[in-house]
Amino acid sequence: MCSYWKKSYAVVIGLGLLLLGQLAYAGFKVYSPTVEPGEFELEVRGDNTFDNDPAKNAQPEYRLEAGYGIAPRWFTTLGTTYARNTAGTLESEEIYWENIIQLTAQGEHWLDAGLYLEYAAPQDNGEPDELEGKVLLEKSVGRYLNTVNLIFVRHVGRDADNATEFEYAWRTSYYHSKAIQPGIELYGTMGEFGHVLPASEQDHRAGPVLSGLLGRSDEGKWRYELGYLFGLSDAAPSGTLKFGLEYEFR
Repeated sequence: MCSYWKKSYAVVIGLGLLLLGQLAYAGFKVYSPTVEPGEFELEVRGDNTFDNDPAKNAQPEYRLEAGYGIAPRWFTTLGTTYARNTAGTLESEEIYWENIIQLTAQGEHWLDAGLYLEYAAPQDNGEPDELEGKVLLEKSVGRYLNTVNLIFVRHVGRDADNATEFEYAWRTSYYHSKAIQPGIELYGTMGEFGHVLPASEQDHRAGPVLSGLLGRSDEGKWRYELGYLFGLSDAAPSGTLKFGLEYEFR
């Protein structure tokens, strides 16, 4: 298993470098509260913005992650964010630790619930660390699956401000088959908690997303995600292309 793990990890990284060469910040992901205990996950994801205004086009950047279902209701992930510097070479910008805590058994109540906690440490010592918390909610209705993330972000440590920012993420997907699950996603930033930004300064994006299972064997399974988000507010870029590739195994 160790040898197979290394080969799979190399494949994920290789595909990520090939596909994400010019992609930007990889923050557009909707998290489910459901945890798979005993499962390993290797993931690469990213996104790229498109707009006539250069200020709305983010710098090329991507994320690589490795996670494990460490307990029946606890999934933990270590990841790093890379970006191209002015010389065109890749360098690490941030190291982060994600944790998902499943609060309710799947289907036990009307609504499935969980918590997400992330601590991110920038490699630039001049920037403060970041603490991110999310309330994860999910509801299945027939073939439709609705997932909502309520997000709170706060800087901590040296030179940190006292503001807590509020964001949200929403996904509704339709189960056509294991390989084809079309849906729609919505993301937004509202400003500081208790001090909402003017509508013209809020960033809201929405668009279609296609996801599913690429293949499965005794060793593991591949999942994909590909979507395009349209800007819904003046502060958002006209378009955002996003995708993810994940390998899961036990």
